[in-house]
Amino acid sequence: MGKYKGLDCYGRISTDIKCDSTQYNEFINALEKGIIYKQQGNNGVKFLKENAVEIKINGGNRLYTNILNTNPQGELLINFDHFGNHKDVIKFAGEHSLEFHEAF
Repeated sequence: MGKYKGLDCYGRISTDIKCDSTQYNEFINALEKGIIYKQQGNNGVKFLKENAVEIKINGGNRLYTNILNTNPQGELLINFDHFGNHKDVIKFAGEHSLEFHEAF
């Protein structure tokens, strides 16, 4: 997906996420596009300051999380485990901060 704070990033969609196959494919395409830095208009993975990270697709639905798993090889795994719309993500980001967990 790219790098965040020098760590190689990889993403996955939690098996708990329930959405239709069209949306799922859009999320996969946005995930494969990688990290985006433009504030508006692009699909992809976006870090929301130090609060959350989201997969943004057309139509307003999002996958998001604040839990980032790191390993000693300098890799970061992002497990997108929340589903909602833009307003849900903004509320979530206002209530959370990114959490880095070591995974071995």
